[in-house]
Amino acid sequence: MNKHGYMIVAGTKVKRKRRGLTLAELTVAMSVMTVVFGGISSALVIASHALPGRKQPADAMVRASRWAEQIASELHCATAARERTPNSITFTVPDRDRDGAGEIIRYAWSSTPGTSITRQYNDAPADDIITDAYDFALGYQLVTERRTEEGDPVQSPLQKLIEFDTNYNLKSHTLNTSRCIGQTLRPLLPNDTVSWSIDYVYVAMASGSYFSGDKTIQLQLADANGLPTGVVLEQVVIGPYALSSTYSWIRAVFHNASALQLTDKVCVVVKQTTSATWAYILYTDQNPHPTLGNLVKSTNGGASWTSQPSDSLELYVFGTITRAGDATEKEVQLLNQVDISLRVGDAGFAQVDTAVQILNKPEVSEP
Repeated sequence: MNKHGYMIVAGTKVKRKRRGLTLAELTVAMSVMTVVFGGISSALVIASHALPGRKQPADAMVRASRWAEQIASELHCATAARERTPNSITFTVPDRDRDGAGEIIRYAWSSTPGTSITRQYNDAPADDIITDAYDFALGYQLVTERRTEEGDPVQSPLQKLIEFDTNYNLKSHTLNTSRCIGQTLRPLLPNDTVSWSIDYVYVAMASGSYFSGDKTIQLQLADANGLPTGVVLEQVVIGPYALSSTYSWIRAVFHNASALQLTDKVCVVVKQTTSATWAYILYTDQNPHPTLGNLVKSTNGGASWTSQPSDSLELYVFGTITRAGDATEKEVQLLNQVDISLRVGDAGFAQVDTAVQILNKPEVSEP
């Protein structure tokens, strides 16, 4: 054997194998490892007991604080409060899913110590957010506000809105498909008028022959100059045999001219619609109400119009006036603040007391 541990046998180098552990050495090593691993296991167990769990007071305080903060943040943006009890509240917050409707949230507790506080979002099932609640108390601070509310609009009975009937200086206008005539009008209305309607119109007409053809009486919106705009609100057809050879009052009944505004001008337009026929209609060159309306004429079937302020049709207009109702004073209750007290677990110090101001101050009823 040389100095490198090789045995020289007949001129050949042979390496001697290393000797293994004896049974005594292996037994001693295993004993040492058992002691080492036992110490490590004991350290891990001790460390795990040092971490806070759900039953620990620190964890209860963390959960109470987290949920009290979330409840307060959602209540801060409430736009309505439908339910308010000492242990539950249902409120609406602004739209979150872009469906155009607010979201409804409900927090509730049965008031039995050790039971769950639940949170429900819209129509979804309620979730247990805290399973070991020992208190969930809500208090509500309201403020009173006085508001003025308008009463419901009041519609008048059918009444005469305007009259253009002089019975002197009367003239006869011949109607045919080209020669149209009309009367622009805007009756005197109260300043608090919400809307007005035209229900009946009377004009004085006579037939040009036994068969005078069809005629239409239209209600058109008028422009600022008192000329028809061509916007027909409604029209009534007067049949060929409705007129006599002498002048008489012809009534046109309207059903849909009921939402006229205070400043609207309306033109009563009379047209002959049957070719080769004609009829007559009365007007005067002494307009009794030049500030309330004027005569208009057309020679091209209503394509264009001219105004004659000194003239007016012989005309009656009946309708209704809708006025604003009487205003009333009303006291309303607004939700200004919600006080929250939340306790998790039976440890007395795991309790959070906070208050949240309601940004929108929604109107609520008395509890």
